[in-house]
Amino acid sequence: MTKTKFRTLLIDDKKTHIRTDRVCRTFEEGIEALTGEGPWNTLYLDFDLDDKGSPPRNGMSILEFLNNNPEYIPDEIIPISASSSYNSLLSEKIRLIMKKKVY
Repeated sequence: MTKTKFRTLLIDDKKTHIRTDRVCRTFEEGIEALTGEGPWNTLYLDFDLDDKGSPPRNGMSILEFLNNNPEYIPDEIIPISASSSYNSLLSEKIRLIMKKKVY
C-alpha cells in the first residue's frame, strides 16, 4: 500500500516560522506552485504579498484565482495575516471557495 505524502504550501512574502514543503514569496510563485506542483493538502496564506504589480496582488488575488480554477483548491486553506481584519476577509472568501473544491 502506497502512503500519500501530506503536502503543505506557504504563500507569504516574509514569514519564516511556519514549516512547509514549499515557500512562495510572490503571487507569481504561488500560482506556479498551485498549478504545477500540486495537489496541496494545506495552504497557509498571508494577505500582504508585497507585490508591486499593477494592479497589486495579494492573498485575495490568490483566492480569486482559486475561485476561478477550483481544480487547484487545496484541502485546507489557513489565513495567517498578522491583522485580524485581513484574516477575517480571507476567511470569508475561503469559506465560499471551499464549497467549489473538486474532490
